[in-house]
Amino acid sequence: MGGFMDKQKKLTELEKKTRERFVEEYMVDYSPVHALMRIGYTEQFAKDYSARFMSEEYTLNLIKKKEEELGITSEKEVHRRKIVSGLYREAMNLENNGSARVAAYGQIAKVVGIEAPVEAKITVDDTSHLSNLSVDELKTLHDLIMKARNARTS
Repeated sequence: MGGFMDKQKKLTELEKKTRERFVEEYMVDYSPVHALMRIGYTEQFAKDYSARFMSEEYTLNLIKKKEEELGITSEKEVHRRKIVSGLYREAMNLENNGSARVAAYGQIAKVVGIEAPVEAKITVDDTSHLSNLSVDELKTLHDLIMKARNARTS
């Protein structure tokens, strides 16, 4: 092994504190570059060192511990948070055009489950044609009505 791995094992107290601050900021939006910039590093340094920080066992353990503290216990939840953070960055990016920003907000609403429910209404004024349906067709119609009813109540 050599150099880099040995250095990981010998972090100074200042380096450990830096990693702790980094992890606090990283959890905000899962962006190692932005996390480093928020704790005071230049953009170039952040770009150069973000991969290094993210490969350090000490940092990865801090991230795992922080996720546990926040109740993030599954990979699915980690990915959901990363997706929402990325979409939020796009939605807030003033360089994006309005429709791209609105689309990002729409996707956030879907991911976090706050999208307005789509209401389906079926109006049957004349039921005489129902007598011509087969049992299978009536069952399919019943299933569709139940799905619509369940979607409306959930």
